[in-house]
Amino acid sequence: SAGLGRRVSVWDRFEVNGTFVNNSSRDQKKDIVKLTEEDQDQILEKIKNTPIFHYRWKQEGINIKLRTGVIAEESPVDILDETGKAVSLLDYTGFLFAGVKAQQDEIEELTKKIESRQKEIDELKKMAQEINSKL
Repeated sequence: SAGLGRRVSVWDRFEVNGTFVNNSSRDQKKDIVKLTEEDQDQILEKIKNTPIFHYRWKQEGINIKLRTGVIAEESPVDILDETGKAVSLLDYTGFLFAGVKAQQDEIEELTKKIESRQKEIDELKKMAQEINSKL
């Protein structure tokens, strides 16, 4: 297929002794646009809405272990390869990374709210103690 590059199917086990890498240099990319917080929030929402399944492969030799993951047909197109039938691990990793960043932003925002509420509680306790001491 045009645009898909060289495809190699391995149904048993693909093992790398060393490091499996994808070129991620700016030199090899074009149309580079940094994700906004809104983009990250939208990705987090897609992650929350993507079902995760337990399954076994149909292929003999790899069908024993119960696996955990997504099903391409029920996944965001953002993480799929050009065929729509396989997950692109490079895109999947970036997608999850963006989701983690969005969660971290939410955690930091909630932490600030909790700290603010705790200060209010401490002030109210102090006021209550002052009132009680005058009674």
